[in-house]
Amino acid sequence: MSLIPKLESRVSHSNIGQPHISRPSVKREIQRLAPKLREVLERLADEDDHPYELLFGYAGILYMIRAVESARPGTASQLNTAKVRIVEKTLGAGPLWTWRGKRYIGAVHGDIGILTQLILTDPKLAENPIILGSLKRMLEVQRENGNWETKDDPGNTIYEGLTQFCHGAPGFVLSLVHLEKFFPDLKEKIGKALQLGREFIWKEGLLRKEPCLCHGALGNSLAFPPGKERDHFLAWSLPSKVAEERERDRTLFAPEDGARLATFFDYLPSAAWTYMVCGEEIPGFILYTDVKISQPQSLHTSCKVAVEEILVATELC
Repeated sequence: MSLIPKLESRVSHSNIGQPHISRPSVKREIQRLAPKLREVLERLADEDDHPYELLFGYAGILYMIRAVESARPGTASQLNTAKVRIVEKTLGAGPLWTWRGKRYIGAVHGDIGILTQLILTDPKLAENPIILGSLKRMLEVQRENGNWETKDDPGNTIYEGLTQFCHGAPGFVLSLVHLEKFFPDLKEKIGKALQLGREFIWKEGLLRKEPCLCHGALGNSLAFPPGKERDHFLAWSLPSKVAEERERDRTLFAPEDGARLATFFDYLPSAAWTYMVCGEEIPGFILYTDVKISQPQSLHTSCKVAVEEILVATELC
């Protein structure tokens, strides 16, 4: 797909270094390239072996379409046909979606992530029996301890116990808080699932992994409502605290991904996002539920301190 390189090439010749015109230039390019994006999306919709999950599949494409439409509402009519085809194809493959031949159910590779993107793309799908049945199944397979398995596989006797956005309770909680308003008949069940999930995250979610959105305490922090639990996880994720704990224990908070500025996986971009939205009642999760959310509230003091520390740390990199 050569769409992005072409965009970068054209923008590089449009005074991108001048802040007062760079943003309008990019917006014009998005509008101009919408027909090209439509062609790419229609080709992807024709692929027989395209996955359905968030990171590599159709669920992620649905997020991208929402993001483009949100930034440039004028593109919606051009992208609608491709969007509808992708939704229909995803529904046609459900409710037993697979990734790499396995029944993953988490936010990044599995059912709850697919359901979330379908509903946020078209809320009327909450009445679809495939969607409703799949969501009920996700609520049923929550473990007694409040966590969820990585896969919905009755033959799997190994409990992996992952507690992070991509696999486990954090991803489910961060999805259900955005889905519950579309399923009033499931309000009680979803509320119970959220309570159990948050209790488990409180016990197990302060990870030894480097704080990040996908695999660490930063993403897990946003699963809590504003209050002591969220603040506790945020306090442990401050740049100063991370540096202090690394000095004390070299095995703690070790970076686990080589892509230094990967938004999901690395500390600084993950922290920047988390501390910008940490004052919201139900914060959006970037690249997942952040499109078309309410206007963010003013940052409270701890968030402002964190953002200042992150900016300083970024300057030192």
